[in-house]
Amino acid sequence: MYVVTRAQMRKIEGDVMLSGRLSGFDLMQNAAAGVLNQIMEHFDSDVRTKQIVVFCGSGNNGGDGYVIAYMLWERGAKITVVSVSDPAGLSGDAKRAYELYCLTGMGTYTVSEIDNKFPKNCVCIVDAVFGTGLNKPLAGDHLRAVEIINSSPAYTVAVDLPSGINADSGQIMGGCVRADLTVTFAFKKPCHVTYPCINMMGRLVICDIGIKRSDVDAASIRIYETDDKLVDKIIPARKKNTNKGDYGRLIMIAGSKGMAGAAMLAARAAARSGAGLVTAAIPESIYPILASNVPEAVTMPLSQSESGSISKAASDKLIERFKTQTAALIGCGMGNSEDTRELVRTAVRNSGVPVIIDADGLNALSGDLSILQNKSSEIILTPHPKEFSRLTGLSVEEVEADRIKNALEFAKKYGVTVVLKGARTVVASSDGVVYVNSTGNPGMATAGSGDVLAGIIASFCAQGIKPLAAAVAGVFIHGRAGDIAASLLGEYALIASDIIGNLPRALIKYDK
Repeated sequence: MYVVTRAQMRKIEGDVMLSGRLSGFDLMQNAAAGVLNQIMEHFDSDVRTKQIVVFCGSGNNGGDGYVIAYMLWERGAKITVVSVSDPAGLSGDAKRAYELYCLTGMGTYTVSEIDNKFPKNCVCIVDAVFGTGLNKPLAGDHLRAVEIINSSPAYTVAVDLPSGINADSGQIMGGCVRADLTVTFAFKKPCHVTYPCINMMGRLVICDIGIKRSDVDAASIRIYETDDKLVDKIIPARKKNTNKGDYGRLIMIAGSKGMAGAAMLAARAAARSGAGLVTAAIPESIYPILASNVPEAVTMPLSQSESGSISKAASDKLIERFKTQTAALIGCGMGNSEDTRELVRTAVRNSGVPVIIDADGLNALSGDLSILQNKSSEIILTPHPKEFSRLTGLSVEEVEADRIKNALEFAKKYGVTVVLKGARTVVASSDGVVYVNSTGNPGMATAGSGDVLAGIIASFCAQGIKPLAAAVAGVFIHGRAGDIAASLLGEYALIASDIIGNLPRALIKYDK
């Protein structure tokens, strides 16, 4: 599903207007009609005598609000309009919208006036203060308008997005309307697929305002929301006459003393996701644990350091093994030492196949990102925000402030695919394309969940799915399996093994 930035949406609308098919005011009226339809639906198609307050700003979002107010008035609603900015400053289509509203014969209130005269019987508020144009923190009357809206128990409808949200980053700019419903136009914006906006927008409806897919230059779209339709295209059908050799060979370099569980989870997830053969390269001390608990995996016990992690002396054996593999995973429970750092360098420089780097593998990179300049193949990094903080030097708060932008900048700078984990995981590619995941739930915030994800992505890579597509599909399937597990067990009781246990249910629909 397309996700368009503020600048892209303006260009799309501008191109449509230049084509002569729709004017700016046509688009505004269509947008207003879409919001009106949602309000009418909420009130069972009858708004007569219902008290509705419409807050209007100074731009086209405010223009939408004035047209909505006029349409509601036509249908018998009792309308109160608050002009958060002086209507005398309106121009273009917004001015025309205000003039249409003035045909009702009713005036408007200022924020200070409505502060003292807010209708006690108000059942609905329309937030048309700011749309996608907000680029600085709210202050003055704009901030007070948001506070008034949020203090009312009335059903609140945000036009395009809740006022106070930055359309591209999804961050709250000083204050934000908490909506029950958000009606956006033509396409989702980045804020609609990221937090904290998701917490503030209520139910989201995408309204058709007359813009067609043919009006959009598909090549210009760089952000997508991952959905089932996309993943269905990524995961290939299995041919009838095949054997395990047709589904790839994955080597995973993982585990250390006390961290056998991470290696087990990754290996199980990889096997459950369809890899033909999974080899677990592990410290010799945890060999009995892996061999007895993951019988589907081939075990490759290696010499270990005093700390209980794989010794760098095993590098030559790994380099030789890479020659027969189709993908490599490194890092799950591997420990953090000079030995493990050397093993990460070995994998990056010598694998010759896609490498997925997770957990302690990322910690090994954080001190020396120059390793990535010597990669022998495509690299996928799977950091959570704290690991990404160590990689970039940004604080966790800075990372979370604009997940799409930060993941994308890193991916492009180092020529890798970044899977920035968390609610609405972001997958960013080195060529500037971003996918925001739509599956998953809070129950998946549990130890080992990341190891499961790494195993799924690595499995898909091993099967020959291109690394970016493997990451996109892997994140989606991981979330879907977690959602199925939560539906059966609840979020509180969910553990990482439950995600693996539900991979068959998540994947069965892709049997073609």
